Amino acid sequence: MKRTIKYIALIACVGLLGACDLKEDRTYDEPTDIRLARALDEYSRALTSAANGWILLVDSNFGVFRHYLSFDENDRVIMLSDLSANYTVKDGTDTTTAPRQSSYQLKALHMPSLIFNTYNYIHMLCDPTYSVMDVPTHYALYSDFEYSILSFDSGVFTLRGTLNKTTAYLRRATKDEADAVFAEHALMNDYARIEGHTGSTLSIGGREVSVSFLEALHATATANRNRFVDLTWQDEAGAEQRVQGHMWIELETVTSGSGVPTRIGLMAPVSVCGVQIASFRWNADTGAYDAVGQDGTVYTKPAGNIE
Repeated sequence: MKRTIKYIALIACVGLLGACDLKEDRTYDEPTDIRLARALDEYSRALTSAANGWILLVDSNFGVFRHYLSFDENDRVIMLSDLSANYTVKDGTDTTTAPRQSSYQLKALHMPSLIFNTYNYIHMLCDPTYSVMDVPTHYALYSDFEYSILSFDSGVFTLRGTLNKTTAYLRRATKDEADAVFAEHALMNDYARIEGHTGSTLSIGGREVSVSFLEALHATATANRNRFVDLTWQDEAGAEQRVQGHMWIELETVTSGSGVPTRIGLMAPVSVCGVQIASFRWNADTGAYDAVGQDGTVYTKPAGNIE
């Protein structure tokens, strides 16, 4: 009798647990294809309704490339790119001023995906054909043109490449950014505006850290350069430490800034002396870029070391 009572009690507990699980799973009772269709419709409406277009930041093994995109309701996208700002495009195209149109598709694969179907500037980043770009690697700059949509939050799509798993961010452009692209050709001119301000020494975590933007850009006469920021310092044992971040220059009109790009972002924070550095911002008082930590703390030049 006692054994029977135990069995009855066990079955009752299992039933209660099952009821709880069922209650929790009701959110997912709707078929997957319906949820995917709803998400794709939301994404489509977002892409085609942005009054000032979109900024696409595409990571690669050679740094970050900026694109300005405008999507329409006929599955067409028009874009500009800063690719030719410091990379040689073999046919001489100025990707910063010559619009390129192609088709795009929002599609439900294993998850919602954004696919650029026909050839455009995004494809050029991963085109290994030597006649396109002077980059002797199997996948060119190791980028992607098919992306899984990981999230869409506060006007920002977080994307992951299908082939090379590169990270990309697609966000709504501001009017100031659109004006910078079209009126001031910022996709090209930003690299000239940063000239003379590519190196400094900052105090971070109690250490003097050497910061160098686009060092490879000025190392030799070759046009193709990596878009990195290098940070080096000596640890307590006197050994040199070095980290490298993939950088991008924030778009802005010259009149809204100081003539020098106000902010340099990083695709992902880098750890320097135990501090997570997320970006850099121009400091007119020191005439150099300060580092900004992930928590908002600003790291500037040591006193008496203003270059």
